[in-house]
Amino acid sequence: MKATFKSYMHGYTGKLDGIVYYYHPIKQICMGRRYVKPQESTANIRLRAVMANLKLLQPSEGYINDIKHYIFRYNDKQPSKKNLLISWNNLFVKLMFAMVKANPNVDLATLSREQVFAQDLPCQSVKKAVDAGLLPAVLDCEWLTKTI
Repeated sequence: MKATFKSYMHGYTGKLDGIVYYYHPIKQICMGRRYVKPQESTANIRLRAVMANLKLLQPSEGYINDIKHYIFRYNDKQPSKKNLLISWNNLFVKLMFAMVKANPNVDLATLSREQVFAQDLPCQSVKKAVDAGLLPAVLDCEWLTKTI
């Protein structure tokens, strides 16, 4: 669903009459979608466990800054606003799921920092992730070497 406004509103977010409105800061548009309460399933339970574990990894400040720098370079390279990256945690989750797709032996529900270094996983740094093909290469990505 596309919502249009005669007078442009920055940052209009929330729920109203069964519709969720939110502002996309990079695309600079306000979007709306129907609110759907997710049904409890085994996939939802597993995803909740994975996301809780990824939050427990607590990446270092340098690693987060490298991801933010990567996002800035990646967005500069994009010809349109359709495929832009917005926040570091979205790219972090995308990177972790790409790593599992490339290496099915990794379980994100039980992954720990020690396991990342012991198994020499490519999510240790942004440079390693780019070298492993998990993320597309961008300008100056060879300098993004801060570890998780």
